[in-house]
Amino acid sequence: MTEYSQRIQYRSNQILIQTDRVLASQFRSQTVTLTGQELEILRNLMTYAHDPRTFVSDYGSYYYVTPSEEDWDDIEEIGDGLEGKLMGNDNTIFGVNNVIAVAQFRNVVPGNDLVTIGPVPEDEVWVLQTLMYRTVAQASTLNAAHVKTSGGTAVLFDLDILPVAGTFRVYDGNPIVIMSGGRVTVTFYLTYQGDQLQVDATGYKMKV
Repeated sequence: MTEYSQRIQYRSNQILIQTDRVLASQFRSQTVTLTGQELEILRNLMTYAHDPRTFVSDYGSYYYVTPSEEDWDDIEEIGDGLEGKLMGNDNTIFGVNNVIAVAQFRNVVPGNDLVTIGPVPEDEVWVLQTLMYRTVAQASTLNAAHVKTSGGTAVLFDLDILPVAGTFRVYDGNPIVIMSGGRVTVTFYLTYQGDQLQVDATGYKMKV
């Protein structure tokens, strides 16, 4: 394909995307959540992504140059991947930045108590972003928080102290991927009869 055959005359109300900004994007990969309305707009805009006239490799005074055949093959592959995600690929994310679970437990007798969130279902993967837990009425002398993952057990807090009742201990470090069968456990030691324990896990879930 010669450059002359790639020349397209400018049209009014035209969407143009620079080829080099797609093939060598400066954006890093990231997770986003979309509303239904936003998803509807993006699905319809995919029509333009499958038209080589949408992409420009060079500008002239009265025309622009569309991508070469090699560049267009790469752009089509990228567009096909995006369309697969927007059109309902089974591997979809839901509940982004939402509550994975809230577990509350009332002590019946004093002693040690274990609060568990999970296990993760067979067809899901959870990404834990934040974990918060507390005793409501009485301070717990010691506590520990662990996450069972496919690679073993991640220790968030080990024999930590909750000196003030009602105050959350918060983990907001690196996100933790929890595969099928994994779970979040928080152990409260030396708790008091009648107290309430609360564990909140936030992040997102993904169907696999």
